[in-house]
Amino acid sequence: MPKANRGIPGFSYGSLLGATVAAMFPSRMDRVVLDGVVNAHNYYHRFGIDVDQLLSADAAFRAVLAQCIEAGPARCALASLDNAATVADLEATLWRAVDRYRKGPVAAGTIDVVDAHLFRELLFITIKYPTNVAVAAQHIRNLVAGTNLTEAAAYHRALSEGIAMPDDSLYGISCSDKFPRTDSLAGILPDLERMLETSELFGSQIGSIAAVCPSWPWAAKERYDGGFAPGSIKTKTPILLFGNTYDPVTPLPSARNMSAAFEGSVVVEQHGFGVSSFFFFSFSIFSLIFSPTTFRSCSKKRKKKPFHEPIKEQTELTPMVACYHLSGFGLHCPGAAGVLC
Repeated sequence: MPKANRGIPGFSYGSLLGATVAAMFPSRMDRVVLDGVVNAHNYYHRFGIDVDQLLSADAAFRAVLAQCIEAGPARCALASLDNAATVADLEATLWRAVDRYRKGPVAAGTIDVVDAHLFRELLFITIKYPTNVAVAAQHIRNLVAGTNLTEAAAYHRALSEGIAMPDDSLYGISCSDKFPRTDSLAGILPDLERMLETSELFGSQIGSIAAVCPSWPWAAKERYDGGFAPGSIKTKTPILLFGNTYDPVTPLPSARNMSAAFEGSVVVEQHGFGVSSFFFFSFSIFSLIFSPTTFRSCSKKRKKKPFHEPIKEQTELTPMVACYHLSGFGLHCPGAAGVLC
């Protein structure tokens, strides 16, 4: 790495790379911004991407349902389902439909089959990438009703193809980076059980990744083994970390855990949805990244206007936390915006 100071923005997997480089070369770090933060200790020393990555998934799912009910049937089709008066009722309706397709998959057109896996995956993708929840809600409603299945399956396929990796790079990189190996089921069960514990609804979605790495035959030529013990790393400039309250795959606790390793670092919580703050990006967040004062203090009060359609003006501690609604619903975000310093 060149001796010049470096600024690093890291998003999702990029947050792992950013944290690793910052840990290896702390004196050369100018500004480091990590968003949608992966728990690096879990990544290197546990199976799967991060055994705690679904800590907020169930809460995110239920928050989306709550917003849907509040929006009403005109703006969220799921609110028109029978027994959708409460989040618990709507959730039960959806999982009954998932179970129905588990017991009896249905052909949809000539290339798709609607089964429990497709249904569950569509629910998960919707909360992970909430760019148009209103459209997704219509397709999910159709799956519940058993109508327009071909269109719903095509929508799921388009979403999946848009985010899928066409090769084995996910396994080749993540499994080769990891230190633990085991040839026994007993060796992997603790991490699999942890994944299922963190998310009752979606824990099974990430088990396959954890199952591949234990017997992976190759190790990366160079792996960072310096650790991320609390307070063990002091970068030239304090690191800034972002996390969404309802991020289903890179949860806010991961940002807090990583912040503990970097002396003087700051965690900003945005009360938004999806993986990382960039799904509901604002000038407030933008200014935090590029303002020279951001990396020195979080004690000044400042009022800023969000770039995305505002719900209300707020006066926050700096760094400012923007608060956004789900795309297409036009509602307030759940909870009051806040900041962790």
